[in-house]
Amino acid sequence: LPGVMACQIDTDYEMEALKCQAVIARTYIYRLMDSRTEIYEEELDLDYLGEAKGYFGADREKLFGGLKRCQEAAKATKGVVMQYEGRCILPLFHGMSGGRTRNGESDFPYLQSVESVSDTRHEDYMQILEWSRSVFAANISQIPGAAAVTAEQLPAQIQTVKKDDAGYMVEVKIGEGIYSGDEIQYALGLPSPCFSLEGDSETIRARVRGRGHGYGLSQAGANDMAKSGWGYEDILNHYYKNISLIPE
Repeated sequence: LPGVMACQIDTDYEMEALKCQAVIARTYIYRLMDSRTEIYEEELDLDYLGEAKGYFGADREKLFGGLKRCQEAAKATKGVVMQYEGRCILPLFHGMSGGRTRNGESDFPYLQSVESVSDTRHEDYMQILEWSRSVFAANISQIPGAAAVTAEQLPAQIQTVKKDDAGYMVEVKIGEGIYSGDEIQYALGLPSPCFSLEGDSETIRARVRGRGHGYGLSQAGANDMAKSGWGYEDILNHYYKNISLIPE
């Protein structure tokens, strides 16, 4: 569990934030295991610590220090998982929200939109990325099933179709094609689907807020809450609604 955590979160974060991540990782593993008593590592779909490179010298010391802190967080929350109506939840998390987390699908009623305002005060909260019109068109054209789009059509034929209540892109029209926010995020290599597009005769720009998909716990927000004195249980109950914290 500490090895999984070290792949998922900045190990310099506050201990209460690390405890949140310990419960998240444990809950995810228990959900996949269901009633089984063991699970193969490849089933977890998680980064494997042994594949990381460059852990030498100071980096090696940082790794061991981070692992020690993750071990402490795992021990302090030993056995605790999040459940909804008697079953382990799908504990989605992301690096930093756009200022508010997103509502999940109806199958995940515990993933409700909540404020995470402190995220907006981080130095790397907003990023502006730019492409020439031709490079942007080429990137969009590589989306599977994409409609042909040329540099000459841009930026006039970029239109936001729908954003959700948290400001994340749901659908955008580019040329004759309509794409999901996730499709555009991956095609352009954006850190988040919380973005807007604009441009001029030479350049297309994306203004991107936050990091990650925006569902569930914001790690940056959890760390800020921990700094303000929140305990891990209260932080988890803020980001996941109507859950029970159960020692397994």
